[in-house]
Amino acid sequence: MTAIVAAFHPDSGFIIASDGRRLDGLTKKIVSDCAQKVYEIGHPECRLLFGWAGATSVPTLICGPFDFAASMLSVIKDMERLTYASWDAFVGEIRCGLYGELVGCAAGLRLFSENPDLNECFASCLLLGYFQGEPVQATIRFSHDAGTLRFPDIVDLGHLGNETEFRHFCGDEPLFNEMVKTVPNSLGESVDLASRYIAECAVRSQEYGGKTQILKLPHLFNYPKTPKRIPSITPRRLI
Repeated sequence: MTAIVAAFHPDSGFIIASDGRRLDGLTKKIVSDCAQKVYEIGHPECRLLFGWAGATSVPTLICGPFDFAASMLSVIKDMERLTYASWDAFVGEIRCGLYGELVGCAAGLRLFSENPDLNECFASCLLLGYFQGEPVQATIRFSHDAGTLRFPDIVDLGHLGNETEFRHFCGDEPLFNEMVKTVPNSLGESVDLASRYIAECAVRSQEYGGKTQILKLPHLFNYPKTPKRIPSITPRRLI
C-alpha cells in the first residue's frame, strides 16, 4: 500500500508527498521504511514530480521483476535529445517508452501465468510540474487481463489553471475526505496537511508508515518561449 498526495499553488509551485513503507507483495511483511516512492525529474523542456502507486515492481515470466520507477528514469533520460510540440506528445512518449521496456522485459505481452492478488489496474504514475513553463498534470495507468498486458491509459491529462489544488492520488481516501475540508492557502500549509494525513494513515493501518517523503517544485522554472526544435531521428516504436 502507498499513500500519496499532491498540491499545486499557482504562485508558488507543487509538492508531492508519500509514506516510506514498502511491503513484500506476497508475505505482506515490511521490506523497508525508507522506500523512495516520489521523484523529481528534469528534461530540457520541463521539471516534473512523479510518484508510483500499486505494484511498482511486477513479476515477468522471462526477466523477473520489472521496476517502474527505474524504467521511468531511463525513459526520460532517453528523451533528453528530443523536443516535443506539446505536453500530450511528451506524456505519450513516456507511455510508449514504459510500455516498450515492460514488453521487452516480459518478451511479449504475457506478464505472468497467474497472480490473483494483482489488481486489474496494477500500477499508476502521477506526473505533475512545469512543461515549457506551464503547469501540467497527467496519470498513466497500467492494467492487465488475466496476466496479459494492455496498452496503458492516460487520464487527467492537461494544463492546470489558476486554482489551487490539493489532491489525493492513493491511500486512505475516506480519511483524506475527512481531513481535507478546504484547500490549503499556501504551499507551507499543504506540506503540513500532507504530513498529517500520511501520519494518520500510518496510525490507522500498518500497511502505511516509515519515513514521510515530501518533494517541492517551486514556481521558478524558466523556459524559453521559442525553443530550438530538434527533429527525432529514430521515432520510438511500439512493440
